[in-house]
Amino acid sequence: MTSKYSIRRSKPLPPSQARAEARARIVLAISQSHLSLTKQLKMPSMAVARMERHTDIYIATLRRHIEAMGGQSQVVVRFPEGAIKLHNFIDLDNESLPIEEPSMPVLEPLMGSEKAPVAMLQP
Repeated sequence: MTSKYSIRRSKPLPPSQARAEARARIVLAISQSHLSLTKQLKMPSMAVARMERHTDIYIATLRRHIEAMGGQSQVVVRFPEGAIKLHNFIDLDNESLPIEEPSMPVLEPLMGSEKAPVAMLQP
């Protein structure tokens, strides 16, 4: 049985419609976060867009972006022996702050094992 293309086209399949709606929500969220970042970072839209495309940025720049969106950042280094949470990044806006020593030492290996598991750090 044949059907008119206009009828088939007017009724999109549920999975494709869901994907299209999800894409539309993502585009809207990206544009809203982009606008809020330009205001909060006091930067032109082109500069924010350029930084968003970069895959290699300074930790301080990444931290400013995360904080502008209301988040917090941590730097955790994982070794076979354990994990260390780094605290010794000074605030570049306030260089008079002292550098703190890491509060979490490298984890000791478990008894009888050659490698210690990587610890999950609590905030």
